Amino acid sequence: MSNNLIGNKRCSRGHILGQMRKNGTGTELLELFRQAIDYDQEMPESVDVIGIFSAGQMIRCSICGDVVDFHQARPRRRFAARAAFE
Repeated sequence: MSNNLIGNKRCSRGHILGQMRKNGTGTELLELFRQAIDYDQEMPESVDVIGIFSAGQMIRCSICGDVVDFHQARPRRRFAARAAFE
């Protein structure tokens, strides 16, 4: 996957579970890390990607146990177009 980075997927406590990216067809995928990252720690763990997952997956944070639903984000174009006419 190239540089189609959308952002980080976080649990409710802010731990980073992986990186969200778009593939060539515009589908959002998640590069899931083996261990969540906590940047509040002095020495965060190194990143190890265990797999690439599509939307519809439930993910558990390895630090706090929070369960996060990874789902396809709503298209942003619709909101941007509406805002331009308001």
